[in-house]
Amino acid sequence: ATGSDRLIMATNVKGLYDRDPRVHPDARLIDETTYDEVMALLARTSHAAGEYRMIDSVGLSVLKRSGIRLLIVDGRSPESIRRAILYGEAGTVVRP
Repeated sequence: ATGSDRLIMATNVKGLYDRDPRVHPDARLIDETTYDEVMALLARTSHAAGEYRMIDSVGLSVLKRSGIRLLIVDGRSPESIRRAILYGEAGTVVRP
């Protein structure tokens, strides 16, 4: 056990969206959610062979079981990274 209370995932988007913002310009950024809600969202989306996913259900299960919060932040934004490290708030916060 690492004793970690959060995992910060720096990406090239602001966080987790309810739909793919590249395809749906009206996609909504999710500020806060739970692992169960994220897994339900993943189950509703299509999966194609060779497709890259930012997160997967196995990784989510491990984080949930460990009680670790996941912060998905825009890695291009130093302010987002700073807020995630110092305050545990930035982008999308996924709670157990």
